[in-house]
Amino acid sequence: EFKLACLAERSPRLHARCGWLDYQVMGNDLRLLRASLADGLPVDSAAVSANYYDEAVDDFVASTAGLLLDLGAGYRHEYHEHVVNVEIDQFPSTDVLAWGTDLPFDDEVFDGAVCLAVLEHVEDPFAVARELVRVVRGGATIIVDWPFLQPEHGYPNHYFNATMEGARSTFERLDGVASVEAAVPLRMHPVFMLPWVLNRWLEGLPEVEREQFSQLTVGEIARELPHDLIRTAEWAKALSTDAQRIIAAGTRLRITRA
Repeated sequence: EFKLACLAERSPRLHARCGWLDYQVMGNDLRLLRASLADGLPVDSAAVSANYYDEAVDDFVASTAGLLLDLGAGYRHEYHEHVVNVEIDQFPSTDVLAWGTDLPFDDEVFDGAVCLAVLEHVEDPFAVARELVRVVRGGATIIVDWPFLQPEHGYPNHYFNATMEGARSTFERLDGVASVEAAVPLRMHPVFMLPWVLNRWLEGLPEVEREQFSQLTVGEIARELPHDLIRTAEWAKALSTDAQRIIAAGTRLRITRA
């Protein structure tokens, strides 16, 4: 009952908004009842994000005493008694249903937080970043994984990837942030990106062009100029419109002011 006791003590706002907090039996576990009165929740995301913590995050979770927030937790296979799993969908491991832009917690409730591969899926990542900082206590650590070179993928939507500089500056400019360290975690090494993009390319080609593309070497592709490939290579010209959107180098907008 550690999680419930901490929230009852530290976040009267949650009680005021939800009216109650209690436990229910989920198999052999006690799970915090999903608490939220936010409009539009739960959202049926169709695709289920069910990733494990990597070793570094596992160590962080295990070594952090007190109450932790996992924002955009998805379906967590391991349920920690000191981690509050917040989601927009009602997964078996979900504790609290809430929008990341308006967390139903008081200020400085959590002793740490993780937000892993979530900010690309929200319409306003800057507002979510502010909320993350608001709900953790002074001196607390927040771990954020924010993808950069990844194809479009929706849980349920996909909006903003970020460069390292963009991700860092999003938090550096916020009041209450003492420092931001940035690095490439093992789970976001470029080796994960390259097959993902190539597989999406293969899936977007007709059968003949798919076979042609699969026989190319990396060197053969890298030596060619993109402008030449788009004119002469059938595996480039035949890529489906949907695949072009998913792995595009960029998007052009034409905006008309009212």
